[in-house]
Amino acid sequence: MADHLFIGRSADIQQMEKILLPGSDSSHRKVLVLGGMGGIGKTQLSITYAKRHGNTYSSVFWLNATSEVTLKGSFRNVAYRILALETVDQLDDDRLWIGVSNWLCELDNSRWLLIYDNYDDPEEYDITKKYPPVAHGSIIVTTRGPQ
Repeated sequence: MADHLFIGRSADIQQMEKILLPGSDSSHRKVLVLGGMGGIGKTQLSITYAKRHGNTYSSVFWLNATSEVTLKGSFRNVAYRILALETVDQLDDDRLWIGVSNWLCELDNSRWLLIYDNYDDPEEYDITKKYPPVAHGSIIVTTRGPQ
């Protein structure tokens, strides 16, 4: 959807900005979970936020969190952007996650945004284990789950 077609929800976007935008405390990770029934615009809110504030972040990555398999595929796509291509092709999923996580953990790389979209089945896997083990950066999770 084009930005000019997204209307309303300004209070929601402003609340997202308060929670997620890096500032003087960019050494603290910011996490926002957008939850609710399907079709209410969680993904669209995330897209709009990312488009409006993409310049604020050094990198923005969209991750398909529908299942652990799709999330691993998304991390492989991220790895192709940030790691040497010959390295990515040689790594299994676990070592690939370590490479991506190490890149996100670098101290001078604190202004990134990860969007985990459609994390609807938390019984399948624990998404927090796929957060980088660092205190900086921003994360959005969209879910239909009430948890």
